[in-house]
Amino acid sequence: MEDVTVHTDSGDLFDVEEEIQDFLGQNKGALTDEERDELGELLDRRAAAISDVLGVEVNSVSSLRDDES
Repeated sequence: MEDVTVHTDSGDLFDVEEEIQDFLGQNKGALTDEERDELGELLDRRAAAISDVLGVEVNSVSSLRDDES
């Protein structure tokens, strides 16, 4: 099987990953509902950026919670 390497210069992916790392650095321990929602939005944005890079749909774990509703 051939190895596949994806190269990207996706600024969107880089930016949202930086935001996620900053958020996690500032919010240690249990999250409030508001913080959890904010993190979920960041994870959704990261999944969308990954989808753009790979060309296939990628969902975040926070999207799974929406499907249970």
